[in-house]
Amino acid sequence: MTSAVSLFSGIGGIDIAFKQAGFDVIWANEIDRFACVTYRNNLPGYIAEADIKSIDEKTIPKTDVLFGGFPCQSFSVMGYQRGFKDPRGNLFFEIARIADYMKPKVILLENVKNLI
Repeated sequence: MTSAVSLFSGIGGIDIAFKQAGFDVIWANEIDRFACVTYRNNLPGYIAEADIKSIDEKTIPKTDVLFGGFPCQSFSVMGYQRGFKDPRGNLFFEIARIADYMKPKVILLENVKNLI
């Protein structure tokens, strides 16, 4: 079974899909405590309930697959479209920080078309 790490996990929707596809989600992260409660009900196991900026990347297990759905409000055409000028938009760089350490073979990011 191939392992994977999940960032900005929410209630675990993407994680469930990866699990159904045969992946073992060995580590997950979400800042919202209510989302973490639901995540734990959907996927028993570990989820780091913390701000991703406070997590030392060296504490995250290395794996070949990294995925996540970071906040899209900064880029969405339904929002103000402030991009990297919005603090939430800069969470993209937290993924880059972790990926730079992990060196996964695959990175899957769920977001909105205006990200480009």
